[in-house]
Amino acid sequence: MPELKTCLLSSLALPLAFALPASALEFKLGPLEADLTLQADAQGAYFDDGVGDTDTGSNIDWTVRFNLERILDSGWTVGLRAEYSDAYDTDTDVDGPNSKTELDEIYVYAAGAWGRVEIGRQDGPADTLSLHAPQVGMGQVRGDFARYVSGPASLSAYDSQNEPKAIYLSPPIGGFRFGVSYGPEMRVNEDDPNPLRRTIQDNHVELAAQYQVPVNGVVLGVSGAYVHADADAATMHEDISSWSAGTELRWQHLRVGGAFVSRGDSNSFAGRDEEEVNLGAAWLEDRWSVAASAAHIERSDLSRDLAGIGGTFQVNDYISLSADVVGFTDDYTMGPSESGFAVLGQIRLSL
Repeated sequence: MPELKTCLLSSLALPLAFALPASALEFKLGPLEADLTLQADAQGAYFDDGVGDTDTGSNIDWTVRFNLERILDSGWTVGLRAEYSDAYDTDTDVDGPNSKTELDEIYVYAAGAWGRVEIGRQDGPADTLSLHAPQVGMGQVRGDFARYVSGPASLSAYDSQNEPKAIYLSPPIGGFRFGVSYGPEMRVNEDDPNPLRRTIQDNHVELAAQYQVPVNGVVLGVSGAYVHADADAATMHEDISSWSAGTELRWQHLRVGGAFVSRGDSNSFAGRDEEEVNLGAAWLEDRWSVAASAAHIERSDLSRDLAGIGGTFQVNDYISLSADVVGFTDDYTMGPSESGFAVLGQIRLSL
């Protein structure tokens, strides 16, 4: 049964961000198998904010992941997974869009030949099944640079993040798989004094599908996703209505992928009509990986171009090093253009 479990879980969880594996403490709790991962990142950046100023910034991040599971006599795998991560901005003058974030995931799951069900706080299928520009280490155009300058690419549809939901993921059948999720409410920054930063959406639904086929040693994949939710009238924001279509090519160590994303006016206050095209490539080795990606974003008030390159290297089982260089140009409809860059470095300790 362990071989069946490994095959099934790997087939139902396509990685979207390529990163070298972290170490984990594995142990048994009676009939249950458990693993615990502790991770800490120290990050520094040198950046030009696009208005003629250069500065430095730094962040300290930490993450704890815990997984507890059991294989039943029926062949089902059942378990509980929890994750908590926190990011601390060590510079009070740096307040990028992703600084001081807290992300919680906790959900129960069951998997078998019929597929996989997850219930709790977890990313939905619009995120996990969507193909797009690959990411390595710090993420390139959808990465940590956005803590310091500009804003990140979406890569896929506007999804319900890790808000509470029920998820079903089908097993792969002839290279095809699909997923669906439903959640009663989505609450992000609902107490923020700035109403523009509040997200209060109800009845969020995600639908996603993916198809992969091998052709002469090359694996070709396509994906599609759709997300809808109903905005709370008190916020005066728009409903979430977003979709994306992506593709990926895999050949040995090479990954090439891209996507078109339509976010429309999703959760916007005054209408944004946002669309994005992203494209990238990655080369993945056992101890190191590199990637390059680019994105063009159009919305009612802004045209944004992003380009980035980065890599990661596993020093040993406990230490990895990552670096990114990302450049941006923000062309505002009602203002001057801004161009700048961010150079980031990071050391990660894992146990």
